[in-house]
Amino acid sequence: MNKSKIIIFSAIVMLLQSAAIQSIGAQELFRALLSLNCVSTNQDGTLVYERFGNQDLISSCARDEGITNVTGLHLVYNPASNALQVVTSTNNSLVGTNFSLVGSNQLLICTPLTFGSVVSLSGTNTNKVELLASVFVETNTVANGTLAATERFTRNSSNELTSFSLFGRIQYATAASGTNSAMICTGVLVAGSQVSNENDQDEENENEGGHNGNNGNHGNGNHGNGNGNNGNGNNGHHKGR
Repeated sequence: MNKSKIIIFSAIVMLLQSAAIQSIGAQELFRALLSLNCVSTNQDGTLVYERFGNQDLISSCARDEGITNVTGLHLVYNPASNALQVVTSTNNSLVGTNFSLVGSNQLLICTPLTFGSVVSLSGTNTNKVELLASVFVETNTVANGTLAATERFTRNSSNELTSFSLFGRIQYATAASGTNSAMICTGVLVAGSQVSNENDQDEENENEGGHNGNNGNHGNGNHGNGNGNNGNGNNGHHKGR
């Protein structure tokens, strides 16, 4: 991760830790920001590098569910399910009604990543938790990677969650499937209400910069120079591996 992205994520974390977090619906769902660097191989066996983030995950989920318009779809972290989920408001007429409710006014479109076998450590009378979890891709029952994260939260006198933030380092792999090669992804996961629609759009723009860089100039030393020159990777093949 280059310096500019480190600064961006540091600013996000500071916001999450200093602001009260508001949930989406009755069940606590928190806006999530996922930023990954992934490597796979092409048909010639050459290593290919790509950026992967919110919009890639949302678009892939929408394709699998037959949704042609991703307007109103968001990536969220669901602490109750220990999962990253794609959701939309119940009043979004673009997605239909064949989806289950999660919270009082959100439809669950899909669950791209689930975190299980969680080991968490917290001190007495503290609002900070350090955790290590296994990462499961989609419906896989075998762990694909790990998440090491820090959670911060506060509760009121009625034990209701009034603020929440998560910052973690994530790494996982997907197996080869069909014409898609195996892929290894590493990066950062941030969750909390301060990660908003604007952040989703920023992430989409960043991914476009990475995917449309200098047409595969990774071999020429342009990878990681902050200009999005990660090459023309295999965008769109993350799901269903």
